[in-house]
Amino acid sequence: LTIQAKKGDKVTVDAGGGPDPPFFINASDQIVVKGLRLENTTSQGVFIGSSSYVTIRQCALKNMADDGIQINGSTGVLIDKCTITAPGGHGIHVHDSNGCVALKNKIKGTVEAGIQADGDMHTFQGNTVDAPGEAGIQLGDGVTGCLNALVLGNKIMETGQDGILCDADAQACTILDNQVTDSAWVGLYAKDGSDDHFISKNVLRGSGDYTIDVESDGCTIQDNVITTSAEEGIRIGVLCSGAFVGDNKITKSSDEGIVVRGTGCTIHHNSIASSSDDGIRIATECSGALVSENKITKSQDDGIDVEGAGNVFVANKVSKSGDYDLEDATLPGDNVYINNKFGTIAP
Repeated sequence: LTIQAKKGDKVTVDAGGGPDPPFFINASDQIVVKGLRLENTTSQGVFIGSSSYVTIRQCALKNMADDGIQINGSTGVLIDKCTITAPGGHGIHVHDSNGCVALKNKIKGTVEAGIQADGDMHTFQGNTVDAPGEAGIQLGDGVTGCLNALVLGNKIMETGQDGILCDADAQACTILDNQVTDSAWVGLYAKDGSDDHFISKNVLRGSGDYTIDVESDGCTIQDNVITTSAEEGIRIGVLCSGAFVGDNKITKSSDEGIVVRGTGCTIHHNSIASSSDDGIRIATECSGALVSENKITKSQDDGIDVEGAGNVFVANKVSKSGDYDLEDATLPGDNVYINNKFGTIAP
């Protein structure tokens, strides 16, 4: 069944400010809604429940007191090229569902997250999320879980909280090639319990806190571009283990370029320039780290500042630090240094 406006016509479904969504789709399959304007409800603009392979395409939604589009207990729903403006909840809210896709939607001025999802195997690609009250895209809700989501090529800007949030129950998500600018909180935050994410080729600028903050295990943070952080460019938290941080380009952090508090992490081949504090700081809690082939220049404090023991430093190149290129506060022999190039070393 396809419900759509005739070509050239503008059809508005107005709920009149009542409690029912303009479109309520329940226990249905293969429904297509295309090219409609959906307005004026104290609930959702579209509700999809216990349904399969529903498509909402090229619709414009506004004046909703709740979510723009809510998907509950459904499979294979596609939200494609819709415009969702100033809903009282989320722009798109996917709950307890599997294999849903949000593609090239424009979401602006949500009270809660632009997109929030739990369930398995969702794809969020090519969406623009502008000025949400909370996160731009949130994976998981801290309870239900979000597994193997793909977040690809989205533009997220001026968020009220985090740009992209992997909540404590998100697992093995791929976050690739997104642009995140001017987040009020963290640009990309993976909470404790949110493990095994692949975070790559994202461009993050102007975060109000850390730009990438990882408290989870087994994550790969690779080939991202990070600039003008209000705090650290990348923070590996004390609850994190086994992270790989490689090939990132980090400039103009207002604190450290990278700070590592977790255990068993690899910090490899990153380029870090013009940090307002240290280029890399290995915190007291950090052990078992391999720090190799990083290029660090023009840090206002130390190029590499080492507080933790049991770490290995290989072939790093550090220059033009405001204080020392290397400062190690541990006892002699607590850490291993091989083939590094430091211009100045703290006594």
